[in-house]
Amino acid sequence: MQPEQLLTCALDIGEMMLISGAEIGRVENTVQRICAAYGCLRTDVFTITSSIMVTIYAHHFGSVSQNRRIKGMQYDLNRLEQLNQLSRRICSGDLNVEETKAELKAIRKGPGYSFRTQLVAYALVSASFSVFFGGSWRDAVASGLVGVLLKCLDRMIGKTGANAL
Repeated sequence: MQPEQLLTCALDIGEMMLISGAEIGRVENTVQRICAAYGCLRTDVFTITSSIMVTIYAHHFGSVSQNRRIKGMQYDLNRLEQLNQLSRRICSGDLNVEETKAELKAIRKGPGYSFRTQLVAYALVSASFSVFFGGSWRDAVASGLVGVLLKCLDRMIGKTGANAL
């Protein structure tokens, strides 16, 4: 196994987790565990919302570092759960790097949330916060409509690339 391939695979998983909505500590922990499962003696991971930097070390290859710039966010809890399951399988020793790449490719190609599902989620979250903060049912309906409007605007702006990282 080439250390560069291992590190690329671990970074791919970390990147997809971060884009899918995982918190930074979870991404760092997962990358460390994956690298340890593949035989790295030391793994140093630094993650912020827009970048992941990793250095791995083992006696048989020395140290190798890679950085990854993270562009965009697309919250997807289903994809995040699939990535967590994949990392658990890696850590239990069930998968080698090539098998991991194939699994990761399948997860990447899997369907995301439909636009309709996202509209419903935006409406429900907006309405729920309105009620949580003491609003009436009318306020909740208005907030839900504003949530739908915000998702539509987000989609239109996303198509222009105006807010890209």
